[in-house]
Amino acid sequence: MGSSNPANCQTPFELPGFVRMDAALYYRKQEVFAKTNLLAAVNFTNLLDQRYFTGAQNFREIVYTGARLTVIGSLKFEFF
Repeated sequence: MGSSNPANCQTPFELPGFVRMDAALYYRKQEVFAKTNLLAAVNFTNLLDQRYFTGAQNFREIVYTGARLTVIGSLKFEFF
C-alpha cells in the first residue's frame, strides 16, 4: 500500500460520490408570425449549487470540480 503521507501523489484516493439536480422549463407558442413558431427554454444545471468533483488526472495533481449553479436561456424560431 502507498505511504500515509498526504503529500505523496502516488497514494491512492477516492473522490466522493455526488448527485446533481438539473431542471428545464420549455414554452412553445405556435404561429407567432405567419408560418413561424417560437420556442423558449430555460435550463438550470446544479440547481442546488452543490460542490462536486467530476474527475481527477495524474493522481492528485489535477482534480476537476463541477460547475456551480448555471442558468442558460434560449429562444428559437421555427419557419415552415
